[in-house]
Amino acid sequence: MTTTLFKLLDQHFRQIFLGIRYLSPIGRNGFIPKLVNKYGESKYSFSGHFCCGESSFMVKQILDKYHIPNKVYLSNHSQYIQGEYVTDHCFIMVDELILDLSYRQFVINPYGIDDNPYYQKILLETSPFFIGDREALSRHLIEITHD
Repeated sequence: MTTTLFKLLDQHFRQIFLGIRYLSPIGRNGFIPKLVNKYGESKYSFSGHFCCGESSFMVKQILDKYHIPNKVYLSNHSQYIQGEYVTDHCFIMVDELILDLSYRQFVINPYGIDDNPYYQKILLETSPFFIGDREALSRHLIEITHD
């Protein structure tokens, strides 16, 4: 199922991100401006900052279109990010799998991106889509945040 979901999201990448841009307030579309200048609006410049709702909405539309049962979850937590309190995060579950297009926002500071090898590793070598169970998410976050 994981491979099928990756292929489906990858196939609809442009549609998802055009929808995020349309739904998001100006300047909050999940793309890192410095990297958009270098890679365009692509998987390599998308961190997902402040657009979990928009990305979950777009992914849900695609899953529903293909009759894949899913449920959107809202995680209520409080975190201070870039001068603002952010009090929620949402993602989608398909059976026991988490689908999250904005997970990178938790490990990247979009304002200090430049040519930092850590960020290059995350943005160029990992998918913008996380699909897996809770244990896989924990392993993935440890893997990308440690050398």
